[in-house]
Amino acid sequence: MSMLHATYFLVTLVSALSVVGCGHGPSETFQPESTPETEPTAESTPQRAGTILMFRDGDLYLLEGESERRITQSGDFVTGMLTRDGRVVALRQADEESSSLVVIEVEGSGVSISVEVALGQPLPERFRGTDLLLPSPDDRYVIAPNAESDLMVSLDEQRVVREMPPGCCHSWSPDGGMVGYMDLVEDQQFVEDLPRRYELWVTDAEGRNSPRRVATDMMYWFDFFGRIADGFVWWRDGSSILALPSDGVVRIGRKNQLWGTVNNRLVSIDVSTGNVSELVTSSGLHGQMKREAPTLEDEVVISSPATAKAGDRAAFLAMDYMNVYSVGLIDADGQLERLVTVPTPDERELVVLGAPVWSVDDTKIAYFRWKWQPSVKASIEVFDPSTEAVTRVWESVQYPKPGHWDWSPDGEWIWIIAAVRVEERDGGVRSPRDVSVLASVTHPGHVETVYGIILDWCCAP
Repeated sequence: MSMLHATYFLVTLVSALSVVGCGHGPSETFQPESTPETEPTAESTPQRAGTILMFRDGDLYLLEGESERRITQSGDFVTGMLTRDGRVVALRQADEESSSLVVIEVEGSGVSISVEVALGQPLPERFRGTDLLLPSPDDRYVIAPNAESDLMVSLDEQRVVREMPPGCCHSWSPDGGMVGYMDLVEDQQFVEDLPRRYELWVTDAEGRNSPRRVATDMMYWFDFFGRIADGFVWWRDGSSILALPSDGVVRIGRKNQLWGTVNNRLVSIDVSTGNVSELVTSSGLHGQMKREAPTLEDEVVISSPATAKAGDRAAFLAMDYMNVYSVGLIDADGQLERLVTVPTPDERELVVLGAPVWSVDDTKIAYFRWKWQPSVKASIEVFDPSTEAVTRVWESVQYPKPGHWDWSPDGEWIWIIAAVRVEERDGGVRSPRDVSVLASVTHPGHVETVYGIILDWCCAP
């Protein structure tokens, strides 16, 4: 999710809202906003297919349909993921001095730990949650966090096979043959909440060769959850990477005296040669974004590249200083296919869009909308490139800062971590609660709430 220009400064002024009634319970509905206009369906309640893995109070749970099953009892688990063959891979912190990676077999009514690999020092409390385990595309390897550096674990060999090079945000290539990562560059001119620089490195998965630097002076952001956003994404078959160069930043700001440093170029980097090709520039987008007021050509912000699962298309977000957003589509040849303006129902709204994610079948793109004027509201919208329709499938004033979202394996739901460690009043006692929601894409407006952090959703039968 890319937090653009002064939004970085203003979101810190928004206070967290209290959670009310967040148990695993009844569904709720709202009137979705769609473009073009559509009527909510009155069909029967949509059914969930596949298995959901959830974290709650140090233990792991499986949700299948309306059934919930607790598969651990020790209260010392940190996170987990599902493999395509039905196993649960989880990170465990048994004591204050060590952590381990375990494989949990769930067969019928039986649950057993078949593999446990010692990792070393434990993780700080702030690392508990989702997006910690990074499986290879074939589920043979998992990159797990460690206090000193990330470790690659072979699930077949049941051991740590290598220590990953120092850096951040490791990402597997589509074929699993390489791992890319960011080596962050400390630079005093980049202050808090503004873009920072990194070098892009790749290493072969087996570690037989030395890591290789393929690009310098790339740019990344911290989103307002403190995570790194807009780093890099693999493209095509893994022969290229999409990134935002830091040498393309410009300074903007007019409406309501907003200001900030933003990016105005999206490039493709050849992994073998390091050659950089410009795909989209602010000057190239000038005049294509629908607006009433004119803007300078260098005041179009480019952010949030996302590649389709098949790797042959890419999407990005663009915004001008009038707070008009568009979704851009790039074809397999790197050409701008289309630029579609995202509607804003109320022209007074000041919004941030970010974190576009393609559906499993590459037919739709979900993204996050965060509205902070005239009132605060979070929502998830789905964009259909074939019709250019935008449908809002979830919105919330109660949970203004969701932490993560993704598609269900059948593409009919989007799951959202709506609130993490939000305090709830219960008889005068405050206790931490984690809340996730499941928003139906096929039945816009149908939302189900669960108490816990959804970690993974896999393998519809």
